[in-house]
Amino acid sequence: MHDGRSRYNQQDTGYGRGLLAKGCRRAEKTSRWGHPGFPRRPRRLCNPQENVVSAEGKNDVRTLVGLAWETIEKYVRDGEKPAPPEDLEVQGRAGVFVSIKKSGRLRGCIGTLQPVTACVAEEIIENAVSAATRDPRFPPVTPDELDQLAVSVDVLTSPEPIGDMSDLDPGKYGVIVRSGNRSGVLLPDLPGIDTAEEQVNIAMRKAGVGSGDPVDLFRFEVRRYSQGGDR
Repeated sequence: MHDGRSRYNQQDTGYGRGLLAKGCRRAEKTSRWGHPGFPRRPRRLCNPQENVVSAEGKNDVRTLVGLAWETIEKYVRDGEKPAPPEDLEVQGRAGVFVSIKKSGRLRGCIGTLQPVTACVAEEIIENAVSAATRDPRFPPVTPDELDQLAVSVDVLTSPEPIGDMSDLDPGKYGVIVRSGNRSGVLLPDLPGIDTAEEQVNIAMRKAGVGSGDPVDLFRFEVRRYSQGGDR
């Protein structure tokens, strides 16, 4: 059964609240499960917003984008990962997607719907490495490309089950479609996706689910951190 902890790639990127624990201390146990595969009560943010980091800020490992940049550069150049900082601007545990663009085009995107590591910092490090070197749609990022890349980090709320597409808003919510052991995910606020129907249909195609197959729908929100306002 899909449990929300697998790593996913995405076509593009697109809020986790209350990230409470300090640093990368031992992971807390997940709360009670109200639906197969996902927690009963999703964490939420206060307000949707995009957190933009200045060009200088991308080199500050205390920021989410800075840590993603540091990870990508260090791993691509040296094959090593940085140590997780203890004073990252967001603490606790959450699912994270790391997206890389080159000249405005997607260059890699890998993420987790729910945390698989001890803290957000470790989640960013692992997914940044995967986005740069393990996205099956692209060759690994090379050192010569580093100066041409833009990075964004999305922090996710826990997915919550919904009754039907009327509970979706593609500008606000990402969607997970699940049918048996097949699942597809699409992040929110993607160019060219204006309706819930479009969003669900794309997620179904990604999952290999037919139009007549029974499906379970889940929604989640994200908080996006990007360098220089890159989308």
